[in-house]
Amino acid sequence: MESMKNKTFPLFLILVLIGFPQLSETIYTPSLPDVAASLSVEAYLAELTVGIYFIGFMFGVFCFGILADRIGRRMSMIYGICIYILGCLGCQYSQSIEMMLFFRIIQAFGASAGSVVTQTMLRDVYDGNERVRIFSIVGMSLAVGPALGPITGGFVAEFFGWRWNFALLFVIGTILLLYCIRNLPETKTQNIPSISIKGLFFRMCKDMRLVSFALIVALCNGIVFSYYGEAPFMFIELLGFSCGQYGSMGIVIASASILSGITSHRLVKKVSPEVSMMIGAIFSCIGSVAFALCALFGVIDQAHGMLSIIAVLSCVTVTMYGVFLVIPNSLSIALKEYKDVVGSAGSLFGAMYYLFIAVFTLFMGFLHNGTALPMPLYFCMLSFAITILAYAYVPIRAYAEKAM
Repeated sequence: MESMKNKTFPLFLILVLIGFPQLSETIYTPSLPDVAASLSVEAYLAELTVGIYFIGFMFGVFCFGILADRIGRRMSMIYGICIYILGCLGCQYSQSIEMMLFFRIIQAFGASAGSVVTQTMLRDVYDGNERVRIFSIVGMSLAVGPALGPITGGFVAEFFGWRWNFALLFVIGTILLLYCIRNLPETKTQNIPSISIKGLFFRMCKDMRLVSFALIVALCNGIVFSYYGEAPFMFIELLGFSCGQYGSMGIVIASASILSGITSHRLVKKVSPEVSMMIGAIFSCIGSVAFALCALFGVIDQAHGMLSIIAVLSCVTVTMYGVFLVIPNSLSIALKEYKDVVGSAGSLFGAMYYLFIAVFTLFMGFLHNGTALPMPLYFCMLSFAITILAYAYVPIRAYAEKAM
């Protein structure tokens, strides 16, 4: 295993596999208004295609995590990408919102292998502080993926139409499939004893430390993907952006994610992951409150021109910087008590937080009312919840464990 880690383990491929599900989630979000018009549905139904992605993702994470323990990491990943490719084709040729929603679930089900199987592989190969450092890099991949989606999708939609985003994803999926068949190693080095999934599920549900981590990860992602679902309407309909112009705003989010990854990578040598999480939670609160104040005082509209753009991007950048600082540190330590069943535990843990992500993201769609106010107020609510959980439970538990 040490030899694999240092010489042949394809870390770059793993990072791409972790990032592509998030890219798939956000690549067509700049064209959500066009999707609504093309399929003749209300805006909230178009946003539903963002939230429902996580329903499929939740079921996929559950299945592929268990499958990774049964048949191995490599074959689980290959099967997942094959299903993902079929979902992309279905989305491209959807003629109704119902058909679109169905194939988004299929697409997400397959894409989920890129999340749970790769995290299991990283937990197979890395331990201790090295794992925390690797997950800080993973955090950048998790954030850069969805940030690159609007940049790419905005220009594709502007010049070719929203359906071509799914054609592009089909090509990406095919390339990844061929590359995995040739280069992805098997990191499962021993037979994992058969376990009771039901028993493990109840064990994890009783573990309040783990449930807290699931909620924290879900709340953070709720902010990220609520932004990608609602922001196109704010920038395109309220501020008058084109699809391409809105997509270019993803550069700001990508910059925030890279900066948070660098910060996390440096903090691991000085403070515990729990402290890094708390720092991130505070930043998310600061950015969310500033964002809400801008909306409440009417700063976010076309009349204020460049001031509106600067205000929104500044607030969102601070919020996302904090969120992307919390996520990788949470993921790196959440399952440290489940090393003996890391694949199955990872699938249940992922299913748990993706269920919450789906709820938080779908709720943003129902709050949509055509004004700038719902999103920043929702961010405040989620950020405060992250901070309360990080402050009230996770650090106390961590310090208690150290004291023992």
